[in-house]
Amino acid sequence: MRMLRIAGALVFVSLAACTTPPEIKQAMAAKDQAYTENEELMRQYRELVSNITTRHLQWFRYVQTRLKLDLALQWATTLVAARLLTPEHFGLMAVASLALTLGDMFVDFGLSQSVIYADKVNDSALRQVFTLHLLIATLATGLLMIAAGPIAAHLGKPDFATVLIFLTIWFMLWPLQAVSR
Repeated sequence: MRMLRIAGALVFVSLAACTTPPEIKQAMAAKDQAYTENEELMRQYRELVSNITTRHLQWFRYVQTRLKLDLALQWATTLVAARLLTPEHFGLMAVASLALTLGDMFVDFGLSQSVIYADKVNDSALRQVFTLHLLIATLATGLLMIAAGPIAAHLGKPDFATVLIFLTIWFMLWPLQAVSR
């Protein structure tokens, strides 16, 4: 029995001597708090990703719907124009549309996308892009006005030059709708 008392006293002394120092307790508490904060941040991150994904899907649906509506409107316009115009006039409209489409691609030159994807956009950058758009639009207008006569002569329709020159007004309006605040 005496042995049992000695063993019990030794166990008690060894357990009493193994108390955790306050610095370790504080470090463990800080670590637990950091884990809790990390869990909260991860929850916020998942919520943010979910919101972004939802917005992205909504925007994707909007863009797809808009593209389909634009395509339907183009088809409807083409069908109505094909019924109302003579084949000769419809062909001239197609050539004018081609000139405008090529000019639009040249005038835009990817500058609108550069503003969209820029990390930081300020008023100075917008003014520079607008000025560059305006210069390119002026160049495209001048080139199409110069080319209007030879294109009309090649098609054998001298009046078509007037139509092309009138349509070049669109190029000068492009910078107004491409770069905005």
